[in-house]
Amino acid sequence: MLLLSFRTLQDLIDSPLLQIILYSEADFQGECLVCHHSQGALSEKFLTRSCRVVRGSWVLCENKQFSGNMHVLSEEDYPSLTSMGCNSSCSVLSIKLLPMTLSVPSVSLFGLEGLEGREITTESEVTSLVQDGFNDHILSVRVNSGCWVLCEHSNYRGRQFLLEPIEITNWPKFSSLDRVGSMYPVRQVSQLNSLCFPLSDIWFYQDGRIKNKLSPSMCLQVMGSVEPAAKVVLWNESRQPIQNWSAKTQGPIGSLTFPGMVLDVKGGRTYDKEHVVVMPENDERPSQQWEIQLL
Repeated sequence: MLLLSFRTLQDLIDSPLLQIILYSEADFQGECLVCHHSQGALSEKFLTRSCRVVRGSWVLCENKQFSGNMHVLSEEDYPSLTSMGCNSSCSVLSIKLLPMTLSVPSVSLFGLEGLEGREITTESEVTSLVQDGFNDHILSVRVNSGCWVLCEHSNYRGRQFLLEPIEITNWPKFSSLDRVGSMYPVRQVSQLNSLCFPLSDIWFYQDGRIKNKLSPSMCLQVMGSVEPAAKVVLWNESRQPIQNWSAKTQGPIGSLTFPGMVLDVKGGRTYDKEHVVVMPENDERPSQQWEIQLL
């Protein structure tokens, strides 16, 4: 289990927990380049031929400043360019660390432009739309939550498109493609992460729900009607959408069921001033800003 606490975001980025190692020869041989954060311009003299993703998810880009064809890699060893999804002449000139997002991934594909027509919605990877019985002719896309990679061909081959929550009403215009061969959600740091509200309490995030280590069968949900200042309590896990939350390493923790409502601290002078509630998202309220850190 990976624990998280509230420290500065920069500490997280600079820590060795998030790391990719590039090698100048196949099978992890030759010179190596160790990176803990995004690099917009790698040396053209360093030719990447294999790599190890120690922690986190990274994007390898064929041009500088995170442009050109991209290849999304999660925690694994990649002994060759082919295993990274690159051709033999590929040059890696920039790399980007993907921000950690705690959310249940969901994406919808549509058969017509404007998010109309036949709809395919999934929360898990699809290695081949055709083999799974779907029509791969796609004209619009909506990423509902999480971070997704949509690939030109089956088995995650061909051009890749990295997408965070977005509505694309014209997929061919956006991508120069009229189909999606395969797709998968970007794997986060861990399927089970832990979260601290105060430092004295250890919480963990699992499949969209926030739980307490002392009561792992219970999770956070809003008590009563959802309105400003409604209290958040620990409730028996029901796997209902009302118990699902979304968060990043820094910023608000939002309800997936009630868009725009986020976790806040009640405040004031009464006995329950430190109680966690939900409030409409407001960038000017510091009590809505949370920083999540891997321990």
